Amino acid sequence: MNQSTRRKLRPTGKKMILAALFACGAFGFLYGMQAPYGEVKTIIQHDGSVLSVAITPDGNYVISGSRDKKVKRWDRSTGQVKTIIQHDDFVKSVAITPDGNYVISGSEDKKVKLWDKATGQVTDIIQHGGYVESVAITPDGNYVISGSTDKKVKLWDRSTGQVKTIIQHDRLVRSVAITPDGNYVISGSRDKKVKLWDKSTGQVKTIIQHDVTVRSVAITPDGNYVISGGSDKKVKLWDKSTGQVKTIIQHDGPVESVAITPDGNYVISGSQDKKVKLWDRSTGQVTDIIQHDGWAASVAITPDGNSIISGSWDKKVKLWDRSTGQVKTIIQQDKMVMSVAITPDGNYVISGGIKKVKLWEAPPPAYEELPPPAYEE
Repeated sequence: MNQSTRRKLRPTGKKMILAALFACGAFGFLYGMQAPYGEVKTIIQHDGSVLSVAITPDGNYVISGSRDKKVKRWDRSTGQVKTIIQHDDFVKSVAITPDGNYVISGSEDKKVKLWDKATGQVTDIIQHGGYVESVAITPDGNYVISGSTDKKVKLWDRSTGQVKTIIQHDRLVRSVAITPDGNYVISGSRDKKVKLWDKSTGQVKTIIQHDVTVRSVAITPDGNYVISGGSDKKVKLWDKSTGQVKTIIQHDGPVESVAITPDGNYVISGSQDKKVKLWDRSTGQVTDIIQHDGWAASVAITPDGNSIISGSWDKKVKLWDRSTGQVKTIIQQDKMVMSVAITPDGNYVISGGIKKVKLWEAPPPAYEELPPPAYEE
């Protein structure tokens, strides 16, 4: 049981409890109503489910990809849509270059498009033989990685459009990521394998086996450990250099999303079992569990590592304190939440659902202690 459920109110009178709740805005947080924080600032409309969201490094623009076949770039402060890029089928994944100048979008039209953020001009298109499930970019911004249902991961030069490396899996590729130094690519597939391969040579260095589909992959900030979540209900943490599995965390349903704190010490995993688990990387001990009423489809963490965001099919986005397990904000969507992200300054959360992207203000890392309410004799 997590700390948020362990906490008990002291046996005070009803007036004391109500006064304390109003003082900290708890009614707003509990019921998803407007509160001092958690207020929705912007809503952007799509004509289909929003499957992926990303934010420019300066935090000023949000990119959203949808089943309406469109990628929209919109101003965070005004909500004005600046650019729309059209695909011929669902947009499954979006990413942005580290300099914030180019956007990458992968679609079920079998194409990866690279386009100029300012002009909306498509500068390159890479063709796959199947749906493009996932895209990523190297930290230097020079290479794009794309994974597809054609069983291939392609690495291509952003400046020339030339495909430099192709890695073959035995079944469709669900997820791709790259190490912080940009030297190794990680790919997770329905063939039950996670492959770690050298970006420059294309040589596969390590293969980790799951029991079924690998749905999500991530890597620690120091680049030493890889995290993979699978349909086998397991999250595995393994050493990049040796391939040795250090920790296995069990869920009760397929693992949809994994993330890691900026200090690399804690892993967050969201599952179809409706739970988000926070666990210590070194010990494997689960330190907190947050419950949703539907699949926990997407997880993210604030840049300071203090707050965790989880989006669920229960139509809610929860923001909760990592150290206490206390849910600080709940945002209600009209329908299921498919993706979540946070601005680089940690001040705004973006959630993508059915036809809508919401941008809302995140609460600060901690609240000041409030003095007890005073009553006249």
